[in-house]
Amino acid sequence: MLTAYANRKKKANKDYKAMTEQNLQNEFSRIITVSRIHSKGAEEKIEASPHEREALAKRFSLIGINSLTAKISLEPKEYFNKQIIAVDGRVNASVRQQCIRTLEEVTNVLDFTFSVIFVKDGEFTGDELSEIESSSLMADEEVDIYYKGRIDIGELAAQQLFVHLDQYPRKVG
Repeated sequence: MLTAYANRKKKANKDYKAMTEQNLQNEFSRIITVSRIHSKGAEEKIEASPHEREALAKRFSLIGINSLTAKISLEPKEYFNKQIIAVDGRVNASVRQQCIRTLEEVTNVLDFTFSVIFVKDGEFTGDELSEIESSSLMADEEVDIYYKGRIDIGELAAQQLFVHLDQYPRKVG
């Protein structure tokens, strides 16, 4: 039985799949083709352009994003005799937010790491996905689904940035 989290994730993935099928572009899109990832893995360094940072700031209701870079490692692995892609990343960003008390501009610098396991759309059953999510080997990793043999590491970095934003920024002093 899928957990409530897995059900929400499944719906979000269906929405994402529909979006990608409509060829809509994410603000910070960097597509990696899974077949391009060698058996030893791949490493990508990405940086958002001023236009991409401006679009992401609008999406995330920020005053602005001064910088956004990410270093992403992708490594194919096997689980249940099926291929998964282990993604580890480090994001560095400087964002401008509005102080919740004074409404003044606050600059926050973020530097964080994340891990995500990607599985191919339709490759795993719901029980297998639940097993992956609860596996002690992957306890700190989120599970996501990739479609049409592609992973958008730019969108992944953008989503991780949003998750790590200070939801209640305050100006010091």
